[in-house]
Amino acid sequence: MILLMRSLLFYFLVFLFVTIPYFLIIPLTCIFPRAFTLRINSLWCKSALFLLRFCIGLGYEIRGRENLDKLLESGRFIIASQHQSAWDAMFFPSVLKTYRAIIKKALLFIPVFGWYFYKADFIAIDRSAGIKSIKKLLTDGKKSMKEGVPIFMFPEGTRTEFGADVPYQPGIAALYKGLDVPILPVALNSGLFWKRRGIIKYPGTVIVHFLEPIQPGLSKEVFMTTLKNRINEGAATL
Repeated sequence: MILLMRSLLFYFLVFLFVTIPYFLIIPLTCIFPRAFTLRINSLWCKSALFLLRFCIGLGYEIRGRENLDKLLESGRFIIASQHQSAWDAMFFPSVLKTYRAIIKKALLFIPVFGWYFYKADFIAIDRSAGIKSIKKLLTDGKKSMKEGVPIFMFPEGTRTEFGADVPYQPGIAALYKGLDVPILPVALNSGLFWKRRGIIKYPGTVIVHFLEPIQPGLSKEVFMTTLKNRINEGAATL
């Protein structure tokens, strides 16, 4: 019951003091540069993470930060992270100054939030489009690499339980071969504290581990096996 009350308090404070002001500011992103849009979203995410620690006692620890920092020097890389809860989508914008996320095209049509996704110039993909979606992914991906802006994606394609072993979407392999840049695998355990379904959040420490990058040049099959093994092995140590 205490955890439920703390979780409800978290939702109330996020809605009242973070989300409502965010809704009021988003229209301004139409007249300001993309960097302003990302900065506002980063502030929202940092505020929500602060309230999680304040209300729930849920913090986080970053491991392998040096692997991320080295790649940020050029910005030409792709982050491939596990996805277990909404917490993941709040964490990465809080630590990345600039990036392009790969999202479902349907998110562009969400009132207010869709404006943000559009102004942030994220890579919106319609999975039902088949090969056309892969071509768009590569076109937008090459643009991002040319600008030195890293790409962020969840190769599992959806939220999964901690410890679940699911196949990765083909988009990550297409980007790896088509863009010829390093892939930065990320293992995390957010699903232990913020479940896919349910209101209750649990206290503890989410561990986010930026693993050793996978350099370009591998075959598709070897790359996919290496990516899955590296993430699974990293997750096993959390």
